[in-house]
Amino acid sequence: MSYPWAEIKAKYETGKYSMAELSDEYGFHAKYGANKAKRDGWEKGRLEDKIEEKATEKMIEEKAEKEKQLREEYEKIITNIRRGAYNTLFKEKDFNRLKQFKIASQIMRNCRKEQWEINGIKEVATKLEQEITGKDGGAIEIERSAKEKVKSTIDSIASREEKE
Repeated sequence: MSYPWAEIKAKYETGKYSMAELSDEYGFHAKYGANKAKRDGWEKGRLEDKIEEKATEKMIEEKAEKEKQLREEYEKIITNIRRGAYNTLFKEKDFNRLKQFKIASQIMRNCRKEQWEINGIKEVATKLEQEITGKDGGAIEIERSAKEKVKSTIDSIASREEKE
Protein backbone atom coordinates (compact mmCIF):
# COMPACT_ATOMS: atom_id res chain seq x y z
CA MET A 1 0.00 0.00 0.00
CA SER A 2 1.23 3.50 -0.84
CA TYR A 3 1.06 6.29 1.73
CA PRO A 4 1.31 10.07 1.18
CA TRP A 5 4.81 10.22 2.70
CA ALA A 6 5.45 13.84 1.73
CA GLU A 7 2.34 14.87 3.65
CA ILE A 8 3.21 12.61 6.59
CA LYS A 9 6.76 13.99 6.68
CA ALA A 10 5.49 17.59 6.61
CA LYS A 11 3.11 16.93 9.51
CA TYR A 12 5.80 15.10 11.48
CA GLU A 13 8.32 17.90 11.00
CA THR A 14 5.89 20.50 12.34
CA GLY A 15 6.41 18.92 15.74
CA LYS A 16 2.68 18.83 16.37
CA TYR A 17 2.18 15.16 15.54
CA SER A 18 3.81 12.07 16.95
CA MET A 19 4.58 9.11 14.72
CA ALA A 20 1.92 7.13 16.64
CA GLU A 21 -0.71 9.77 15.83
CA LEU A 22 0.29 9.81 12.17
CA SER A 23 0.27 6.03 11.97
CA ASP A 24 -3.26 5.99 13.39
CA GLU A 25 -4.38 8.64 10.92
CA TYR A 26 -2.81 7.09 7.82
CA GLY A 27 -2.96 3.40 8.73
CA PHE A 28 0.70 2.37 8.74
CA HIS A 29 2.59 0.76 11.60
CA ALA A 30 4.21 3.35 13.92
CA LYS A 31 7.51 1.40 14.06
CA TYR A 32 7.66 1.37 10.24
CA GLY A 33 7.07 5.14 10.20
CA ALA A 34 9.74 5.75 12.84
CA ASN A 35 12.25 3.64 10.88
CA LYS A 36 11.43 5.48 7.65
CA ALA A 37 11.80 8.84 9.39
CA LYS A 38 15.18 7.84 10.79
CA ARG A 39 16.38 6.36 7.49
CA ASP A 40 15.27 9.42 5.46
CA GLY A 41 16.55 11.96 8.01
CA TRP A 42 13.23 13.42 9.13
CA GLU A 43 13.56 15.71 12.11
CA LYS A 44 10.57 16.14 14.39
CA GLY A 45 9.86 19.83 15.01
CA ARG A 46 12.26 21.01 12.28
CA LEU A 47 9.57 23.22 10.73
CA GLU A 48 8.32 24.64 14.04
CA ASP A 49 10.29 27.90 13.78
CA LYS A 50 9.33 28.38 10.12
CA ILE A 51 5.66 27.86 10.94
CA GLU A 52 5.83 30.33 13.81
CA GLU A 53 7.61 32.85 11.60
CA LYS A 54 4.99 32.49 8.84
CA ALA A 55 2.17 32.80 11.38
CA THR A 56 3.74 35.99 12.75
CA GLU A 57 4.12 37.40 9.22
CA LYS A 58 0.49 36.59 8.45
CA MET A 59 -0.66 38.18 11.69
CA ILE A 60 1.32 41.35 10.92
CA GLU A 61 -0.09 41.48 7.39
CA GLU A 62 -3.63 41.07 8.73
CA LYS A 63 -3.11 43.81 11.32
CA ALA A 64 -1.66 46.13 8.67
CA GLU A 65 -4.60 45.45 6.33
CA LYS A 66 -7.09 46.05 9.16
CA GLU A 67 -5.36 49.32 10.04
CA LYS A 68 -5.37 50.36 6.37
CA GLN A 69 -9.09 49.64 6.05
CA LEU A 70 -9.81 51.49 9.28
CA ARG A 71 -7.89 54.56 8.12
CA GLU A 72 -9.62 54.51 4.74
CA GLU A 73 -13.00 54.33 6.46
CA TYR A 74 -12.10 57.21 8.78
CA GLU A 75 -10.94 59.24 5.79
CA LYS A 76 -14.26 58.71 3.97
CA ILE A 77 -16.27 59.66 7.05
CA ILE A 78 -14.16 62.74 7.82
CA THR A 79 -14.37 63.86 4.18
CA ASN A 80 -18.16 63.59 4.30
CA ILE A 81 -18.29 65.50 7.58
CA ARG A 82 -16.05 68.26 6.17
CA ARG A 83 -18.07 68.49 2.95
CA GLY A 84 -21.33 68.61 4.89
CA ALA A 85 -20.00 71.20 7.33
CA TYR A 86 -18.74 73.37 4.46
CA ASN A 87 -22.08 73.21 2.63
CA THR A 88 -23.99 73.90 5.82
CA LEU A 89 -21.79 76.83 6.80
CA PHE A 90 -21.47 78.59 3.45
CA LYS A 91 -24.52 77.49 1.45
CA GLU A 92 -27.34 76.39 3.76
CA LYS A 93 -26.37 78.55 6.75
CA ASP A 94 -28.18 76.11 9.08
CA PHE A 95 -26.31 76.46 12.38
CA ASN A 96 -28.23 73.67 14.13
CA ARG A 97 -27.07 71.28 11.42
CA LEU A 98 -23.55 72.70 11.76
CA LYS A 99 -23.63 71.73 15.45
CA GLN A 100 -24.47 68.18 14.39
CA PHE A 101 -21.38 68.11 12.16
CA LYS A 102 -19.26 69.42 15.00
CA ILE A 103 -20.55 66.66 17.29
CA ALA A 104 -19.96 64.05 14.55
CA SER A 105 -16.41 65.33 14.12
CA GLN A 106 -15.73 65.09 17.86
CA ILE A 107 -17.14 61.56 17.95
CA MET A 108 -14.85 60.51 15.08
CA ARG A 109 -11.84 62.09 16.79
CA ASN A 110 -12.63 60.19 20.00
CA CYS A 111 -13.19 56.91 18.15
CA ARG A 112 -9.92 57.28 16.24
CA LYS A 113 -8.03 58.13 19.45
CA GLU A 114 -9.52 55.12 21.27
CA GLN A 115 -8.69 52.82 18.35
CA TRP A 116 -5.08 53.99 18.32
CA GLU A 117 -4.88 53.45 22.09
CA ILE A 118 -6.27 49.94 21.67
CA ASN A 119 -3.74 49.26 18.92
CA GLY A 120 -0.99 50.59 21.21
CA ILE A 121 -2.07 48.31 24.05
CA LYS A 122 -2.20 45.33 21.67
CA GLU A 123 1.27 46.19 20.37
CA VAL A 124 2.67 46.32 23.91
CA ALA A 125 0.91 43.05 24.75
CA THR A 126 2.46 41.42 21.67
CA LYS A 127 5.91 42.69 22.64
CA LEU A 128 5.34 41.50 26.19
CA GLU A 129 4.37 38.06 24.94
CA GLN A 130 7.54 37.93 22.84
CA GLU A 131 9.64 38.81 25.88
CA ILE A 132 8.25 35.97 27.99
CA THR A 133 10.81 33.26 28.53
CA GLY A 134 10.50 29.66 29.55
CA LYS A 135 9.04 28.02 26.43
CA ASP A 136 10.17 24.64 27.72
CA GLY A 137 7.33 24.61 30.25
CA GLY A 138 9.54 25.78 33.09
CA ALA A 139 8.94 28.86 35.19
CA ILE A 140 7.83 31.85 33.16
CA GLU A 141 9.69 35.04 33.89
CA ILE A 142 8.68 38.41 32.52
CA GLU A 143 11.58 40.72 31.76
CA ARG A 144 11.64 43.97 33.70
CA SER A 145 11.60 46.07 30.50
CA ALA A 146 8.31 44.44 29.41
CA LYS A 147 6.69 45.30 32.74
CA GLU A 148 7.92 48.87 32.39
CA LYS A 149 6.47 49.12 28.85
CA VAL A 150 3.05 47.98 30.02
CA LYS A 151 3.10 50.39 32.98
CA SER A 152 4.26 53.23 30.73
CA THR A 153 1.46 52.62 28.23
CA ILE A 154 -1.19 52.44 30.94
CA ASP A 155 0.17 55.61 32.59
CA SER A 156 0.15 57.42 29.24
CA ILE A 157 -3.48 56.48 28.61
CA ALA A 158 -4.48 57.52 32.13
CA SER A 159 -2.76 60.91 31.78
CA ARG A 160 -4.54 61.57 28.47
CA GLU A 161 -7.87 60.71 30.08
CA GLU A 162 -7.15 63.11 32.97
CA LYS A 163 -6.50 65.96 30.51
CA GLU A 164 -9.93 65.52 28.95
